[in-house]
Amino acid sequence: MNFFTALFAKPLEKTGELRFPTAEALHDETIPWVQNFKPWVAAMIVAVLIAYVPPLYEVVGGSQKKAVPYRPWSPAPE
Repeated sequence: MNFFTALFAKPLEKTGELRFPTAEALHDETIPWVQNFKPWVAAMIVAVLIAYVPPLYEVVGGSQKKAVPYRPWSPAPE
């Protein structure tokens, strides 16, 4: 029912321009390390390296133990 109501309804009339209120800055401070994007990118790269390098090093280095062999005729691992 709603589908057909929306399909056959008259188009809405344009009532003009929609304006949103804007705010002015209370203090016009310049903090270069916040306004510059490069330190944030560098910090992100360092954080990603800290998070991913140690696990990848362990996986590639092969320091994990091997799984016990599975024998179909024996329910206990060897």
